[in-house]
Amino acid sequence: VRKNSALALEQELRYSAHLSLPAVVIPLRGNNNTSLAKHLLHFAIALMNFNQCMQFWIEVPLMAPKPLHTSEYIQHDDNRLTEEDKRELDSGMEADDDTPSWLSDIRIFTQKHKMIGVKLTVPK
Repeated sequence: VRKNSALALEQELRYSAHLSLPAVVIPLRGNNNTSLAKHLLHFAIALMNFNQCMQFWIEVPLMAPKPLHTSEYIQHDDNRLTEEDKRELDSGMEADDDTPSWLSDIRIFTQKHKMIGVKLTVPK
């Protein structure tokens, strides 16, 4: 699951760069964002090496969403996932009301890169 997610993220970011989009908004839905931050940092550095400019805006909610479980967002292909995949998916969706720590973690892991910014979302 992790490899497929990383490949999908890279494919989406490459397509966004191909379209010369000025910015991409990436929402956070949980507190486990280390891998996301690592991939964003590597992609931002690669873009700078090719003299391309694209901003990444990390969307951080002011209030944490309710926790999700695999049964809530995977409906059809549930039988193709192993138990380990399901545990990995559920572990990233734990309840954590401390959304400023999400932002802090992202900023630490992306080394406060100038192409990676923040977009705060106010709940309705």
